[in-house]
Amino acid sequence: MDKLCEYIDNEMSEIERKAASGRVSNSDIERADMLAHLKKSILTNEAMEESYSREYRPIHGNSYARRHSYAPRRDSMGRYSRDDAVDDMVDELEELMEKAPDEQTKKEFRKFISKVQTM
Repeated sequence: MDKLCEYIDNEMSEIERKAASGRVSNSDIERADMLAHLKKSILTNEAMEESYSREYRPIHGNSYARRHSYAPRRDSMGRYSRDDAVDDMVDELEELMEKAPDEQTKKEFRKFISKVQTM
């Protein structure tokens, strides 16, 4: 996710340079909006994961107890699953991709989606 955030920052910097020189277009503004939403989603997801990890405290050896009564989701093998967060992010990316102003932006969203799914 760090590489994805770095890519977003670079793209936003490029749009900012265009704006400073007076060459920004409506599609640049829409792209910046989509990138900002994507970064917000990533940062929110990371914050939720960090909060989630702080909800556990060691008890004995390698076992952990949850401080709250609700249980995290587990996959079919009983392991804790992060797939739900990834699926939610992919859904949001696909929704943003559909609103993309041009085919090039949609193509870049497809690349983002592919990267997120392989992380």
